[in-house]
Amino acid sequence: DHIHGKKSRHDNRKNNLRYATHSQNNQNKGNQKNNTSGVRGVDFFKPVGKWRARISKEGKTYDLGYFDEFEDAIKARREAEEKYHKEWSYKNSMAMEV
Repeated sequence: DHIHGKKSRHDNRKNNLRYATHSQNNQNKGNQKNNTSGVRGVDFFKPVGKWRARISKEGKTYDLGYFDEFEDAIKARREAEEKYHKEWSYKNSMAMEV
């Protein structure tokens, strides 16, 4: 895994790499091209008419809830990233110095 995430994916020096399982490596990916909310793990769930927050770890998906407000769904997702992904979270990987 590249410690500093996407911004250093071409920097293959030993001090920018760490051993990671496949699951850990996927925890600090950015958004997919088809993401419409702009926030990983948050989408508008039309059948319920609310924002949905979800997170995955080691092949299991955790539903974090449905929210009337987009910001509440983002908050729930960010808190779950800290809880489940810890140092592997996208935010933490992007915050590390290059």
